[in-house]
Amino acid sequence: MVAELRLRIGARNVNCFVLCAIWFVMALDDYKDDTEFDSMLKLNSLVMVDSGCAASSCPPSHGEHFGTIKSPEVLLCAAGGQKVEHFGRRKVFYNLKSDLGKTTFSVKYEVAAVKDPIIALSALEDAGWALTVEGGHRWLVRGDDKVRVWRHRRVYWIDAEVASRAAVAAHMCPLEEID
Repeated sequence: MVAELRLRIGARNVNCFVLCAIWFVMALDDYKDDTEFDSMLKLNSLVMVDSGCAASSCPPSHGEHFGTIKSPEVLLCAAGGQKVEHFGRRKVFYNLKSDLGKTTFSVKYEVAAVKDPIIALSALEDAGWALTVEGGHRWLVRGDDKVRVWRHRRVYWIDAEVASRAAVAAHMCPLEEID
């Protein structure tokens, strides 16, 4: 049942039942993913994927075994416009659970005074991943590889475990090659 809400704007009455229905569907979608997401929280390997950020950023403690290189100062700002301190760049390798088993991929981060790592969706797209919706769930897809994207309170997350340096030694490029 969809409730109808009438708003009085100036001299007009506006029916808002469509907006209420949209809000209800969005809340229901969040609830479905929330129940699954709660079990994911215990893994402590969730990384936010943000479609609105221009660069991926991580705190100095995230993937620190991959090292940090000094780089020209990058102007980083929080969502509210506050300047965020920048420390350099780092390439972090991750293990992802995918339909094909496990896949490894890397993210080039701006190391900054942030609390948690944030991967820019644009960086994933540049690496060949596409965000799709299939079967009521969101997925990152690259070729035949498919990785689940979790939605929690209108924020997207992936289960990305930081790989050990030894596990990716064969795939490591020197840090100086990070662009």
